[in-house]
Amino acid sequence: NLSPQLADPSAPGRAAVSYFGKRRSIRSDSHRLIVHPGGKMELYDHRTDAGETTNVAEEQAETAARMRKRLEERLADQ
Repeated sequence: NLSPQLADPSAPGRAAVSYFGKRRSIRSDSHRLIVHPGGKMELYDHRTDAGETTNVAEEQAETAARMRKRLEERLADQ
């Protein structure tokens, strides 16, 4: 239901989930996590890297793990 965001664009929403091939992605306000088949992860911090050129999954391992959990929960809800 997009009604809250349409009524108030600044209202918090759910993280966006996307699929491309067998890869899965989740986007928050500040990060994008891409999970590849086999478990490899890419994490991009849009606060410092809007062009997604530097994978920070190892440096921000807690953020990557938290976002992966959110992704798995969202996929389970579908």
